[in-house]
Amino acid sequence: MAFSGTPTIGRTGVSLMRLLIKQKLDTFFFITADYAFGASLEADARDAIAKAGGTTIGGVRAPLNTADFSSYLLSANRPARKSSCSPTPAPI
Repeated sequence: MAFSGTPTIGRTGVSLMRLLIKQKLDTFFFITADYAFGASLEADARDAIAKAGGTTIGGVRAPLNTADFSSYLLSANRPARKSSCSPTPAPI
């Protein structure tokens, strides 16, 4: 009997971090949804970044249903940052 597995969102995030680091985008700042799932995604991504030799320079937590991310983006706007990661679904 064969089983078909679907990758979890956490594993997908880990794969994304590895891919970005391979492309020399190895410094990250997180804007994360402030709830358990967002924290879990960020923790998985931070772990993957560290294991792949990347650097996390900070992060902020945004409340659910935040419509204006300008203050969070200003926090992320630092010269050392090469990439920003937001494990928060964008509003449609």
